Amino acid sequence: MDIKQRFSDALDIPEEIVLDVPVIKIVSNNKIIIENHKGIIEYSKTTVRINSRIGIVALKGEDFVIKYITQDEIILEGEIEVIEFIK
Repeated sequence: MDIKQRFSDALDIPEEIVLDVPVIKIVSNNKIIIENHKGIIEYSKTTVRINSRIGIVALKGEDFVIKYITQDEIILEGEIEVIEFIK
């Protein structure tokens, strides 16, 4: 366990804040919210790859549309078929 993890545990601070790891919220199979991202690597109607501190979050499906994007958060809608984590 590294120093940041111990710090998070000791002070009861959520690790996504201290460690800058992605927070992924899935709403049914047609909406996903990703916080703490590091940018979009690939975007098409059928494939989205998003960079994060722990690797790439890859989504496959149909009719993907970015509904909202900021430096910290992405809201993506479409028919999600596959979610894959690539290191």
